[in-house]
Amino acid sequence: MEKTSGKRGISKRRTWRKLHLGIDAQTEEILAAFVTTNDI
Repeated sequence: MEKTSGKRGISKRRTWRKLHLGIDAQTEEILAAFVTTNDI
């Protein structure tokens, strides 16, 4: 039986994501929100 190193099914490379928010300056209400990855 072979040993596997680490956890199965989980990528060793982490991907960063950025959360973009569109906020109304007067009411401080969030009007838009979306997430992008580093490749954009």
